[in-house]
Amino acid sequence: DYTDSENSEISLFMQAFIYDYHLRDFQSAKQKYEAFLKLYPESEFSMDAEISLEQLGKSPEEIMKGFEMNQADSLAVDSLT
Repeated sequence: DYTDSENSEISLFMQAFIYDYHLRDFQSAKQKYEAFLKLYPESEFSMDAEISLEQLGKSPEEIMKGFEMNQADSLAVDSLT
């Protein structure tokens, strides 16, 4: 309700973060992250919101496995060039 407030940007991001990491309510977190990105696409937190959406609901092991796969893919591409 206070989208004109100087704190609205960080408040919306923190709502998403709390739903995600503290309450583990991934559906609400997704809605808040998506709303944040729609309202504040140029925010300094927009990359954090995008990454959080990609990792939403994943275990730390799943996230690490994804990083390892991306790193392996990157190394394979680099070796071809």
